[in-house]
Amino acid sequence: MMLKFSNTVLLIFLFAFNSYALASNLKLKIIYFHGNRRCEACVLNEENLDYSIRKNYKEEMKSGYIEFAVINFDEPENEHFIAEFDLEYPKAFICELEGKNEISRKELKNIWDYTYEYGKFEQYVVEEVNFYLFEKQE
Repeated sequence: MMLKFSNTVLLIFLFAFNSYALASNLKLKIIYFHGNRRCEACVLNEENLDYSIRKNYKEEMKSGYIEFAVINFDEPENEHFIAEFDLEYPKAFICELEGKNEISRKELKNIWDYTYEYGKFEQYVVEEVNFYLFEKQE
């Protein structure tokens, strides 16, 4: 009985949140920045981040509420990101957008601690994204 009640409450909350996000034109963009030179850990972090987001946020990606992007900051058209995001090396960010305007961002600094421990990597990413999905909106 408790499980059924919890699932119902969760579904109502998710519906209300998604309605709020869509009505207010909010969006999350998760970005992985890298340069031309890439080590094994850099490539693995990109793959882990991509998989974690696609696995855990299928519906949010399908609806357009969450977007994942990989950007090579060494490409001439992307060089402006180097100063904007302080990119001395590969980094990942969650950017909260309202329309096309960024209203907040957070660097996912700890991905480097969990590069070779996918379970911890995924848990960290999900906790950070869920903060924007659920807690920050309160």
